[in-house]
Amino acid sequence: MLFSIIIPTYNRAHLIEKTIESVLNQTYSNFEVIIIDNYSTDDTLEVLKKYSHDMRFKVIASDKNYERSRSRNVGMNNAKGNYLTFLDSDDLMQPTCLNDAYEFAIKNQEVEIFHNKYQFCYHNNEIINTFQDKPNHNKPLNAILKGNFLACIGVFINERLYKNHKFLEDVAIIGSEDWLFWIQIISDTKKLGFINKVNSFIVEHSERTENNRNPFEFEKQILFLKNIVINQIKLNKIEIKLFELSTNFLIANDYCDFGEKKIAFKKLKELLKKYPSYFFNIKILNLIKNILLK
Repeated sequence: MLFSIIIPTYNRAHLIEKTIESVLNQTYSNFEVIIIDNYSTDDTLEVLKKYSHDMRFKVIASDKNYERSRSRNVGMNNAKGNYLTFLDSDDLMQPTCLNDAYEFAIKNQEVEIFHNKYQFCYHNNEIINTFQDKPNHNKPLNAILKGNFLACIGVFINERLYKNHKFLEDVAIIGSEDWLFWIQIISDTKKLGFINKVNSFIVEHSERTENNRNPFEFEKQILFLKNIVINQIKLNKIEIKLFELSTNFLIANDYCDFGEKKIAFKKLKELLKKYPSYFFNIKILNLIKNILLK
C-alpha cells in the first residue's frame, strides 16, 4: 500500500527539515512525499535539495505565491498513493503514524477516510495539549457540521475521494477551506474511521496562520463557507440547523476571544432569537459567562 504525503510550504527553511525527518523516521517506508513550494523567498528550496537523492521525494516549485488550497490541490493531482495525507511544513508525525494507518486500512477496507489524534506542542517537543473534541463517529456528517474537529494532519483519504474532491481556491474562504473540504468528503462517503492514538503533532509558533487573523475577517470567511455548504451540499433540515448553529456560535465566540464583547453579545442575541432552545447548551452558557466577565 502506497501513501502519498502532501506537504505545502512557504518560507519554512528553518522548520521543514524537522518535518521531513519525522517522515523519514516512519516505521512504514512505502510512501511518496510531494512538497509544493509556494514561491518561497528564503532558503527552503536549498534545504530541500538535501533530499533530492531519495526517489520517494518530489518537489514542485510554484511560479508565484498562491494560496495554500492550490498547493494542496497540486499535490493531490500529482499523487499516486492508495491513500493520501496532508502534513504542513511545520508539523510532525509520530514514527508509527503510517504503519498504524496501514493496519487500519487493511482491517477496514470499507472506510474511505479515517483520522488519528493530534497534539499541540512547542519546538522543543513540549506538549501543550491534546485536541479534546470527541465527535460522534457513528454520525460523522452531523459531527463535522457541528465544528471542524479534523485538521490537515493525521487524516487519511483513499484514492477515490482525493481524486474526486479538491480544496476551493477562492481567497474568501482561506482559513476555513479545510472545513469545507471535510464536509464535502464526509457527505460523499458517510463514514469516518478513527485511530484512537496520538500520531500527529501541530507545532505552535507565532508564524502559524491561525495566530495571525482578526475576527472581522473570520466572520466574512465563515459566512462565505456557510453559504456554500447550505446551497451546494444536500443537507436535510436538521443538518442545516446544526450547521447554522455551529457557524453562528463560532462567529460570536471568536469576537469574544478577541475582546470584541459587544459584538459577540449582539451575535449571540441574533443566534438565540432564531434558536431560543439553544440557550441551555453548555457552549452557549460558557460563552455568556465569558462575555459577562470583565
